[in-house]
Amino acid sequence: MRRIALVGAALSGLVLIAGCGGSADAQSGQEVSAAEVTPWPVTVDKGTLQCHDGGAVTIAAGGTEYALNGTAKAKYADLGPIWKDNAKIPGTKVPVTKLLERGQKLCR
Repeated sequence: MRRIALVGAALSGLVLIAGCGGSADAQSGQEVSAAEVTPWPVTVDKGTLQCHDGGAVTIAAGGTEYALNGTAKAKYADLGPIWKDNAKIPGTKVPVTKLLERGQKLCR
């Protein structure tokens, strides 16, 4: 009985790991545009959201993949060059929350 429980726990762990972004996720992407997401936080009109291994969420635009979360920052380009300034609050940027949420759904 104990062996069955251990096997079940191991399989549950595999399901959780796969759900966090396997190699298949790195190949999938979702096109997004300024017409779909408000507020639109970047200076390009559209891009491709992707979830990579380990839950790294990026947006690809103009041949570059930009990091949208901390997990992606180590491997992908800094969002800074295309991140819009927030006109409503000087000195801040438009939040990437809505893009990040959509990208995280690709990780599942």
